[in-house]
Amino acid sequence: MTTLNLQCGASAHDAEENVSTGGIGPLAGYTLRIGYLISARHVGLYFPSVSGLSGATINSATLTFRAYTSQSGSFIGDWYAHDAAAPGVFTTAAYNISSRTRTTATCEGDGSDFGNWTDAQDQTFTGDGTNTIASIIQELADSYDPSAIVLVWIYTSGTGARAAHSYDYPGGSAPKLDIDYTAGGGAITLTPDPATTAIVAPSPTLVFGAKTLTPDVTITQMVAPSVTVSLSKTLTPDPASIGITAPDVGVALSITLTPDPAIVTMATPSVSVFVGGDTILTPTPAITSLIAPEVTLAFGAKTLTPDPAILTLMAPSATVALALTLTPDAAITALIAPSVTILAGAKTLTPTPAILVLSAPIVVVVGGGAVSYTTYKTARTYDPAWFPTGSLFRIVVLLSTTSVSASVVARLYNVTDGAIVAGSEVSSTNTELAELISSSFSLPSGEKSYRIEFGGDPGGSFECEYAAVRRISS
Repeated sequence: MTTLNLQCGASAHDAEENVSTGGIGPLAGYTLRIGYLISARHVGLYFPSVSGLSGATINSATLTFRAYTSQSGSFIGDWYAHDAAAPGVFTTAAYNISSRTRTTATCEGDGSDFGNWTDAQDQTFTGDGTNTIASIIQELADSYDPSAIVLVWIYTSGTGARAAHSYDYPGGSAPKLDIDYTAGGGAITLTPDPATTAIVAPSPTLVFGAKTLTPDVTITQMVAPSVTVSLSKTLTPDPASIGITAPDVGVALSITLTPDPAIVTMATPSVSVFVGGDTILTPTPAITSLIAPEVTLAFGAKTLTPDPAILTLMAPSATVALALTLTPDAAITALIAPSVTILAGAKTLTPTPAILVLSAPIVVVVGGGAVSYTTYKTARTYDPAWFPTGSLFRIVVLLSTTSVSASVVARLYNVTDGAIVAGSEVSSTNTELAELISSSFSLPSGEKSYRIEFGGDPGGSFECEYAAVRRISS
């Protein structure tokens, strides 16, 4: 039995494809996101330097990934190979993964088949319990003498994911493929069949007197036994497996809030006036009510408005300080003047109602305040003495903001000393989750407690998908 130990060896040897747009890349990204992380992805792996598989029997095949983070979400997808003897590496051309010709052999690659992943640990995959990666490679070995192997994982559904190190992640932890196989044998030729053997009879003997004649030379032919050779061939799998490709489903979901901006109404305070007394405003403070926006969900060309509408909104982590300024706005209120009795002989005169102008307040909302930070992970303890002398570190985060005018910020905070670790801060105005890596920095001496915090400018809503501290050198 022979083993091939293969590994992705260049930026163009592993790639992601956006299921909705077909976009590839970036080819030099640090991670491979199998499933749905930020958006749905197909994944491709290219393994070079393949030889000796023509006609071989594939005994086993194992994929090995290094986990980028701990994950256990559910999703559905399938593994195939690119059906070609010399498939090409990945490019940035649209649909460069899903448009490739696929093998008939396949095996499921669902979240349950991958199992739960632990951050920075090696994770292996051989198959779904019925079909295997080995059966896919067997189809290639039966058809070609492949010089390279391309495996593709095609997304079907689900919101879970498994993120792995790519070729460009520091440390040489790119995906691996190990194949154990038995080389194919040649044809057997038997010569001759049956074999012919010549036998020479003894020389004649002469006796004087009576003569005895013995034949000279008598040739006798003997037939050697025929040879029976039994050759057996095992077909794997038996019965053969036929893969069915589920159609790709892409649903574009957008949320529109109507009305925008929201309408704020204020109740005018009622007024009671007493003659000879003070003026009383009721109620005080004034009551303000907000009209909640109607939720509109758009699916392609069809718009649905739920009743009642259920909408989950992420509350912003930033704390925004608001100041209220009351500005008078003239409102007309009818006031009944006190009844006055004027005696003029037999006449009594009562004046008609008087009109009093009263100012009701208008609400003015003023935005303001500084960046407010939210803790992503609970504090952990580090000591530079635990690592090789001169070790440097970086923080790696996935961040996004709802507005390019409101930057999102992350940093490493020294809880023990009450100080930000110099060089650890990163910021971004990306409105989709993007990976950010800080400059390298060192930790102060001594055992101290640290936490990763994120926040942003007032007026934005921010999301942090992942954050970690990683040692990069010593």
